[in-house]
Amino acid sequence: MFTKINPPKNGSTNWKLSYPNILTSVFYLTGTLFAIIAIILLAQHVKQPFAETTLNLTPNASQTILNNVSDIPNTLNLKPTGNDGLTVNVQAFETIPNEPNPCLELGPTSGISIMCDTYSKIRENSIPVPYWLRILTGLPTTIWLAGLAVIALLLGRTLHSIAVGQPFAVKQARRWTWISVAILIASVGADTINLIAAHAFINHYTTTPTPLNVVAYYGFIPPAIAVITFVLAGVFRSGQHIQEDVSGLI
Repeated sequence: MFTKINPPKNGSTNWKLSYPNILTSVFYLTGTLFAIIAIILLAQHVKQPFAETTLNLTPNASQTILNNVSDIPNTLNLKPTGNDGLTVNVQAFETIPNEPNPCLELGPTSGISIMCDTYSKIRENSIPVPYWLRILTGLPTTIWLAGLAVIALLLGRTLHSIAVGQPFAVKQARRWTWISVAILIASVGADTINLIAAHAFINHYTTTPTPLNVVAYYGFIPPAIAVITFVLAGVFRSGQHIQEDVSGLI
């Protein structure tokens, strides 16, 4: 966090605050925290008595719910955004003996998101939520946090090189390339695992037609950021070559 200045003649050492080094320490600390949180959250998913995933209601079920929203003037008509229906979070709890038939409790909230708590009766009584399903539904968040940890640590190394006066060091372009790869893996990987978890969730808990749809969703913003960081890697690589050419002329 501090940069050493040339010592005075009396032998003492002066130090001054360096903002790049402060940011480097912040990124190192942030990356470490992300990694720790990722491990803790995955462990919590194993211990918790339920599994949770994100699904979509069918358009007909979504429209039925929106039609029941109260205090809406007759001149207004609510419709789901897009053709996939409303997005819901579904929770499956341990089956209790003599539990009534499966029920689905839905309550509208702001926007298109609603919370959905599912109390499912599986084929037998007193069956806990499988460990594999708890882990699978928790993996998307863990993957994102792990990716953010890697990105933060690489940004810390990048700023450290800048702080020591080597902005176009050989490893700088490589770091930006790996940052791009980390963003892409975290984004696409988390969305893919979430899709797999949603399919596994529905297949495990339903044996009859359900108003829940499993719809693939891949965000476009993280991949776009990955492309930008990949371009930055090329910029740093070009800067490195220019620096080498200039050094050769001196």
